[in-house]
Amino acid sequence: MAERVESAVQGLREEFGEQHVWGTKCDVKDGQDVKDLVAFAQGELKYIDIWINNAGSNAYSYKPLAEASDEDLIEVVTTNTLGLMICCREAIKMMLNQHRGGHIFNIDGAGSDGRPTPRSSIRLVKTCTSAFK
Repeated sequence: MAERVESAVQGLREEFGEQHVWGTKCDVKDGQDVKDLVAFAQGELKYIDIWINNAGSNAYSYKPLAEASDEDLIEVVTTNTLGLMICCREAIKMMLNQHRGGHIFNIDGAGSDGRPTPRSSIRLVKTCTSAFK
């Protein structure tokens, strides 16, 4: 995963400039990874006014739900639900400690425009906005 992040960062820096692009890896299911992401973001940006949760998984599968394995369902739920909750928790803690607060946006990338993703029946949908302070 680290190689993919580095490649994406390099491509974006070429397009937008080094001073505008930062990147690090984060497994949203891992609380320490998310804490490290918050620390990384604060280190690079000082304040985080907007936090967008858009990580999601379809278990790398486009099977009908009836064909999904237990492992597929566990991957989807732990990424899309537990991961979302961990990210919200850490973003809330960070924003409550900032004098200017912040906003959290939870969105689902696939299908967020109202169109379904073909054969992606086990993706959970999440959409909400929160403001702190």
